Amino acid sequence: MAGIFNLFRKKKMEGKEEEPEASDSKSDKVPGSEKNDYIDISAKGSGPGDGSENDEESSRGKLIVIEGNDGSGKRTQIDLLADRLGKKLEIEVLDFPDYGSFYGKLIKRYLSGEFGKQVNPYLIAMAYANDRLTKREKMMKWLNAGKTVICNRYVASNKAHQAVKLGTAAEMQDFVKWVDEMEYEVNALPRPDITIYLYVPVDIAIGLVQQRADKTQTKTDIHEKLSYMKKVEQIYLAMSKNKNWIRIDCVEGEEILTKDEIHGKVYNIVKNQLI
Repeated sequence: MAGIFNLFRKKKMEGKEEEPEASDSKSDKVPGSEKNDYIDISAKGSGPGDGSENDEESSRGKLIVIEGNDGSGKRTQIDLLADRLGKKLEIEVLDFPDYGSFYGKLIKRYLSGEFGKQVNPYLIAMAYANDRLTKREKMMKWLNAGKTVICNRYVASNKAHQAVKLGTAAEMQDFVKWVDEMEYEVNALPRPDITIYLYVPVDIAIGLVQQRADKTQTKTDIHEKLSYMKKVEQIYLAMSKNKNWIRIDCVEGEEILTKDEIHGKVYNIVKNQLI
């Protein structure tokens, strides 16, 4: 299948593996999106857990997801958006993973490298999924009450960060479909109304991550490595072409935009599409 996973298909040339190459093709979508918009299709009537069985579409709240590379400023933008929307709407914010929860504590141990660097992605994906599942009842209560829910990372993060650990395109394709089924069908999580991808090129984002670590005197985790982040970036760029996704370029030239400039773009998207 053509698409992002072909970027990671193993090729042997003179005893060496060919490095993945970026593609600009508009057809580069994560598997499943060509068939039925697997990735983050609209929450309205989109399947199990969408709340449509009991509530009128007009009264149901909106689910907004903010995704982005580490160092892209997701938390800052969520705070700014929640403050601004909160003047007119009832807002609730969730962070995934929740490092204070049962599964979040396990994830934190994984990210610290306690279980080694080669943890089966299927196993760790279940920890991330179960962390979200513990918040499902709360999310549905908020949405059915007409509240707007903003999530810092969601299901797409599970797909992107774990799929790149697999060796072949076919394996990654199967994994993405499996995560989609687990989170949206088995666990019946609501699908986002919109996913906003804050795009900061990895070469710039990695510097911001290191600055944050230095400032807080903490170590970077096992996901915050340049080669790994570049692979994750490619999957995010592909997913950002899917239905109900909007990519915001947070860098112009080699300069990152101010937080207020980025917020202006985020707010205008939400205002024009959801409010």
